[in-house]
Amino acid sequence: MIALFSRWRLQNGCPPELEAAVKKLTTAVEQSEPGTLVYTVSLPGPYPPIGPPPDYEVFDEPEPLPKQAQSELVFFEVYRDSLAFSEHLRGPVRSFMSKFRHYFETPWQGHPRPEVSYLNPQSLLVRAELLGRQRLAGSREHWQRPA
Repeated sequence: MIALFSRWRLQNGCPPELEAAVKKLTTAVEQSEPGTLVYTVSLPGPYPPIGPPPDYEVFDEPEPLPKQAQSELVFFEVYRDSLAFSEHLRGPVRSFMSKFRHYFETPWQGHPRPEVSYLNPQSLLVRAELLGRQRLAGSREHWQRPA
């Protein structure tokens, strides 16, 4: 299993064209990459409306950040194995990065260069309300694909 999160810095926030393209990319990944187990793309959000300890009082929901303040896309991805990750890198994300690279900072050989952290997942909880399916939870041994 390969898991990672990456931060892709944006030059001038996230315009509607890029936001729509990210949604299309996620759909393309879902439809064409069965080895991609988790694929989320997020924009920065406001701090949660929660007060300090020990009470952590909840306040009104904060206003969303303006588009110009959304300075990066954050990806969280989990792949079944190295083959699935390689297929992803050669899949729809390749044309997405080629077409939309001008929205990103830190080009490297003509492409955006993200900050990537590879992860070694130890446990997982995904509630049914998020999935719309059966609850998936447990330690890595419970949700890892058998060898």
